[in-house]
Amino acid sequence: MRPSGRARLNGTAPEAAGASGAALCPGGPGAPAVVEGPAAEPGGAGGPPRASGWGHDRDPHPRLVLRRWSDDDLVPLSEINADPEVMRWTGDGSVRDLEETAEDIERYEEEWDEEGFGPFAVELIGSGELIGFAGLSVTEFLPEPTHDIGIGWRLGRQFWGQGYASEAAHAVLEWALQDRGLDRVVAVTHLADRASENVAAKLGMEPGRELKHPDLGIPLRVHVIDLTEYQA
Repeated sequence: MRPSGRARLNGTAPEAAGASGAALCPGGPGAPAVVEGPAAEPGGAGGPPRASGWGHDRDPHPRLVLRRWSDDDLVPLSEINADPEVMRWTGDGSVRDLEETAEDIERYEEEWDEEGFGPFAVELIGSGELIGFAGLSVTEFLPEPTHDIGIGWRLGRQFWGQGYASEAAHAVLEWALQDRGLDRVVAVTHLADRASENVAAKLGMEPGRELKHPDLGIPLRVHVIDLTEYQA
């Protein structure tokens, strides 16, 4: 793993949380997040973008930073991945150990290098504590000839119910539109994962077709948002 350059992207277009593409994490209203990334990425190294404007009554001060991965993220992410409740709706529900988590982070960084997007590490401003991830990935498991770009998130259980999931996801959608120029993003959730379905609804995503994971047989729902009509 390489350390994050923490150069800030001017906001204009991450493997998501397994088969569901979304974490078991209730979202809620929250402040805008700051997105940071490598200076070489489109957008340059200007001031930090804020995913503001999606709620006049929301605190204008960001609580989260979305950034690339560093070696220091391995242990805290492995602790999140070791929690059965966090992993309940991810793939077959299996937890992931330290070695598997290291492989995950390596894969996230490879996706950044190859696709120009991937899962962001999400940390709290001030403390710098890693609380999970949120970002984009190609939904390769969907049985379609052309795979969509999916948004996913996974947060530690102690950070549920505080609006962090929707805050981070809103920042990712704004970044996807403005910095990456994407016009469509999906979220794929387990049908029984009500918390993730609620987050998708708060993002303005429309529930679409239902299908089964081709390998695991898990019932899924695909949520869709047209980013050309997105109101951040």
